[in-house]
Amino acid sequence: MGNPALLNLVLWLPLIGVGLLLVLRGDDQRTRWMTVGVMVAQLVLTAMLYQRFDNAVSTLQFATAVPWIPQ
Repeated sequence: MGNPALLNLVLWLPLIGVGLLLVLRGDDQRTRWMTVGVMVAQLVLTAMLYQRFDNAVSTLQFATAVPWIPQ
């Protein structure tokens, strides 16, 4: 998984988790475990981003470039 994709996943993971909670409704125990699972996944992905961060580079890192107005 490339670095921009990893950052996008970290940013969208909470919304994906909310969507899963809405679709897979259950009791409180199941909701708590799903929430903990999303939190742990986000922590692991953020740790991977932190590990790949390069202090020597002064430009943007993990950036996703998408044109705003297609030509």
